[in-house]
Amino acid sequence: MVCSVNPEAGRECELAAIGRDGEGRRAVVVGAGPAGLEAARVLALRGFETTLVEREGRLGGQLVLAERPPKKWRLGWLVDYYRNVLGDLGVGLRLGCEAAPELMDELSPSAVVWAAGSVPVLPASIPGLDLPCVLTAPDAIMADPALRDQRVCVVGSGMTGIECAEMLAEQGNEVGLYEMVDQIGPGIFFQNMIDIMGRLDKTSTKLFPGHRLVSVEDGRARFQKVDGSEVVAEFDCLVLSLGIKGVPVPEWLEGRGCELRVAGDALGIGRIQEAVRTGYDAARSIA
Repeated sequence: MVCSVNPEAGRECELAAIGRDGEGRRAVVVGAGPAGLEAARVLALRGFETTLVEREGRLGGQLVLAERPPKKWRLGWLVDYYRNVLGDLGVGLRLGCEAAPELMDELSPSAVVWAAGSVPVLPASIPGLDLPCVLTAPDAIMADPALRDQRVCVVGSGMTGIECAEMLAEQGNEVGLYEMVDQIGPGIFFQNMIDIMGRLDKTSTKLFPGHRLVSVEDGRARFQKVDGSEVVAEFDCLVLSLGIKGVPVPEWLEGRGCELRVAGDALGIGRIQEAVRTGYDAARSIA
């Protein structure tokens, strides 16, 4: 048994109570996604003087994106929970702040949890991805003003891509969802797939499985089908959802001599449950 928001669930007999053994030592958590939020909570419970550093001006990390598509707004409750708990525990927040060597010199921590999250994958093998008409899924989801009344190609139909396509369709865009393999939604849990496809079917979204993106020009995307033939799609905006990769620990931090742990997507790409659990385990493992 596991729980996305309670990392102790199913492990109650294995885990001792959290002891207050931090003794006021300084700890820094880099990244305010679910892994970093949980790590900061546990470190503060242990009695560390904890500072949470986040380059964006808000808490939540990927949760901020995850709550934007239709029917997902309740994920924001988890961010609200951590905001309240961390405030009660006296965790210092450095929002809109880069984790630079100068900051670490200022804070002088004895322990650091690196939970800096992930960034979208942009394959160098596909020419044209640097064009202004190409957005990543986070760019499209957080666009202000929102994309409306445009022809949009969404490339990649994992959970992020398919939810992005649904959101864009609901905003009044003409959406085509393209997937390299021969089925839409590869790897998505079947109950989630049934749910989201039931809603997507009610929109005008067109589905194109078995289409691999080859290149992008201004307003045109070239795809190769499984039979080797090629098709060209015209668009106003192309949205890439080809996966994410973890942000590695910088060399300057590895050489500082403080106790270092890695959590969340920076450790291995996962979902909320994996992020929260790795943040919890990282914070508990610090001596």
